[in-house]
Amino acid sequence: MSQSPAKPEPRLTSPNAPSEQPVTGWAQPAAPTGKMEAVLPEADQPDASDYSVGDPVTRKTRLLARKCDTCIYHPGNRMHLSQGRLKDITDEARAAESYVICHETTPEGRASRAIQPAVCQGFFERFSTNSLRIIGRLFGYLLVDPGSWATSNPTSTGGAPVPGRTIGPDPDPDIEPVPRRVLGPAPGHSHVVVAIDVDGMLCPTAGEDVTLLEAGYQRVELTMPDIGGDARTGWVWINPEHGARLAALADSGVELVWATSWGRRAAEYLAPLLGLPDMPVLDIGSDNSPRFGWSPKIGPIRAYAADRPLVWLDDEFGGKEDDWALVRSATSPTLLIRTTAHRGLTTAQLDALTAWLHAQTTTADAD
Repeated sequence: MSQSPAKPEPRLTSPNAPSEQPVTGWAQPAAPTGKMEAVLPEADQPDASDYSVGDPVTRKTRLLARKCDTCIYHPGNRMHLSQGRLKDITDEARAAESYVICHETTPEGRASRAIQPAVCQGFFERFSTNSLRIIGRLFGYLLVDPGSWATSNPTSTGGAPVPGRTIGPDPDPDIEPVPRRVLGPAPGHSHVVVAIDVDGMLCPTAGEDVTLLEAGYQRVELTMPDIGGDARTGWVWINPEHGARLAALADSGVELVWATSWGRRAAEYLAPLLGLPDMPVLDIGSDNSPRFGWSPKIGPIRAYAADRPLVWLDDEFGGKEDDWALVRSATSPTLLIRTTAHRGLTTAQLDALTAWLHAQTTTADAD
């Protein structure tokens, strides 16, 4: 029995370091690293320009709006990569401060020449490299819907751009630490922003604990990919009542956003368990340890909220956020709710949040 040819794997680009040559959002990248996975006729051998993720029309970088169906960062190894291959791909891209191109958009893997290379969403939502930060700050991203590849008339930029979802450039805050990528609010959006943490907040970090059970928490099994993309199974504490109350706030017009090292995994795996709606995800990286008195989340949260009222729910602050919130409240109401890691969010804290939101609404109506 003959074997079908192996699918091409995602390809990396390796732009020069910023100190040697600035990385632009649309210029031709350097030649991809690694050998070609597919054997092509000599006349069809791709060169560096065939891997450019730059869109010449918008001068932005093409980025998948969501993971493709066979993304290597989906759990379950849908591309049937050999043991350790995903880690090698990820490590190589991060070591080069670069990014991964979706395999379905490469010359070897695309279904049509109309499909143009785009940055892999699976890599983008997990990691922040120098190349991605520079592109985000200076040029921004053009989100491309992988679902449009199935249409008979894809656009010249390689799939249909998602309306209203161009990302960047990033703001440049003057506060430590410098934030990573942030999806900004829609123009004219004025709702209260509630930034939500997971570990130690929505999900207490205690082991077997009768007190949590009495408080309404349930211990459930959860399987999701780790930072390298490998499926892992573990236990988390969740409180369905808290999910219902937060969802009700969203229904009333409050904008809930994820501010957690879980990243997109919170939206994909935790939100369904709690009945939470689709929420924006702030990219705050995987290390949330406070530095210089600041939580590393301060930059992305501040940039996303802009001048809107803000509530920040977390178990770990750096210490300087209290003074910052006090100063900010002079023009934009700000509330920090600090949970205890092994207890998580309490009903009393949710009551305080609801009362505070009600007070803001009453004040706004009076004005």
